[in-house]
Amino acid sequence: MPVSFTKPSGLLYLTLQNGELAVLFLLFTIVPCINIGAFANAPIISKSIVFIYGLSIIFLLSSVNLVLNRIRPLTRISNIDLALLTIIGYSFLNRYYLQSRHGFSLVFIDMFSLIALYVIIRNTRINQLLLLLPAIILSGIVLAGYGCIELLTSKKALAGFSNPGPYAGYLAIIGCVALGMYVFKNQLQAVTIPLACYPKMLLFKTLPIIGIIFIAIVLPALRSRSAFLAIIAAAGYLLFCRYQLKIYGTKLMRIGLPLRLLLFSTITAVTLIALYTVYSSRIESSNGRMLIWKVTGNIIKDNLAFGVGTDGFKTYYMDAQAAYFNKHHHSPYVLLADNTYYAFNESLQFVAENGIVGVSLFALFIIALFRVKFNARFVFLIQLAVGALIAFLVFGMFAYPTQILPIKMVIVTLIALIANLDDRKVNFATSQIATGPGKQVPAIRYVAGLALFAGSVMIIYQGNILSSASFNWQNALNLYEHGNYKASLKSFDLARPYLQRDGDFMMNYGKALAFAGDNKKAMIVLIEARRYTNTEITETALGDVFKSLKRYQQAETAYIAATNMVPNRFYPLYLLAKLYNDTGNKDKAGETARLLLVKDVKIYSAAIAQMMDEMKKIAAEGKEPLNTAFN
Repeated sequence: MPVSFTKPSGLLYLTLQNGELAVLFLLFTIVPCINIGAFANAPIISKSIVFIYGLSIIFLLSSVNLVLNRIRPLTRISNIDLALLTIIGYSFLNRYYLQSRHGFSLVFIDMFSLIALYVIIRNTRINQLLLLLPAIILSGIVLAGYGCIELLTSKKALAGFSNPGPYAGYLAIIGCVALGMYVFKNQLQAVTIPLACYPKMLLFKTLPIIGIIFIAIVLPALRSRSAFLAIIAAAGYLLFCRYQLKIYGTKLMRIGLPLRLLLFSTITAVTLIALYTVYSSRIESSNGRMLIWKVTGNIIKDNLAFGVGTDGFKTYYMDAQAAYFNKHHHSPYVLLADNTYYAFNESLQFVAENGIVGVSLFALFIIALFRVKFNARFVFLIQLAVGALIAFLVFGMFAYPTQILPIKMVIVTLIALIANLDDRKVNFATSQIATGPGKQVPAIRYVAGLALFAGSVMIIYQGNILSSASFNWQNALNLYEHGNYKASLKSFDLARPYLQRDGDFMMNYGKALAFAGDNKKAMIVLIEARRYTNTEITETALGDVFKSLKRYQQAETAYIAATNMVPNRFYPLYLLAKLYNDTGNKDKAGETARLLLVKDVKIYSAAIAQMMDEMKKIAAEGKEPLNTAFN
């Protein structure tokens, strides 16, 4: 429940308040740049860890500020707050009580961290909150500069992100914020008049220009079509709002009907040509997304009411993809299939994870956004925020921005900004500052201060557990890659209590156990991994373990599942042929080998050539192909 505070006077208050603002500024500047290699999945997890620790500092400062400055909270709730609270409550209930299985979710951990950020920003005055916009731009400048250096040295820009897609998406959204700040620079400087100690010209004019230039240099090299579409859509909206293009639209309606039809046809043709160009520029990538959307549609049909739970997409997707290819043996999408964790469309993924109930609650949130009532002097802030949200939504049509913490930080900040500007808030309490000796201080101040302090301790505890588990996981991976399988098991065991529901961690752990010779335990761990995040890699590893334990029927099932999940892969089918051959089933071995020999090669390699040579020998030993197709 957001809490606002009245402003008391005094050096202590100003020190603590500026301290909170300084930590927020640093978080928005440095978190997107964080990539600490000591942690597993470093580009993602290390950002979350630093963010968690930064929030704990802010909560601690807020608790001290609340108690020592004798402030009683003023509770003011907007419709946006209520809508978000409802969605969060449903997500928690759906994930932990309505779903039969739920794995470890960094997204869910981030969600609670972002709730804390939302509360902090809802407690920040508008003129101070606007100082976070330059911090956001500064992070974009730093990342774009880092990307320039990487392009000059390694020809590939990542700047601390896992791949160019999220990096491009973040830069696109930052570019839209920078453009909004620049076109509304005069209004921003007017609103921030009380911040006389800050160089407003630098923060609200010069910095956005630098950000736009740097991003314009790097973004084309990232070749992200969705990022370009996001910028075009958001920039069009911002320019429309700033330069009052409605006036030109009114004048346009006064011209003759033939000219209007011609203009409309031209715009439509140009738009269609542009969209087709975007599609055809990387047609395999586009068709690959079509496959993912088809399979996601099947997940939605099977889980229409409640979905599969927040961040449950990766738990169910690969099994659904295997079922799809099991029915469509000769699908044109065979060569495009891969292990997939995201729907590459936020709308589809949201529906798949939350069902009709979640969509209905989200619709209430959208209505709350549209029904915001605000002071006319702040209309440009609403327009700036909406412009960045448009970029987020357009980028999310083809990517996965809700998986990227820096993007979510910006979006949560903008939503909180809109909620702060909403005049339709309900007051549940009044503010009071206890002044002078002998005054009785309201107990609510101590309760709120204690709650903030407890929140700080909980956040630190969560950060410590996550960082320790991630560090041990990465240490285990380092030992595993160097062939020290038994030594790696100690680090896996240290991380397991926290990550035992993480499918990728359990898959790594299971493979290490198998290489260390403990196949029985490896089988148990890999079966558990399959429960939370099943992939072709997990099924293949499980098939190997079953084979070592002489559970040949289960090994066959695992290899077939792996083949159906990603049917363009040679290795699972190769292992299946070897299984049949090693167990004396020459007919099935020969049939499977011949299927492999006629399989289309996606990427030819020396390993593929070696497998083909072995399959030729096995095919020659078996009988002619049977009349039934292998699935």
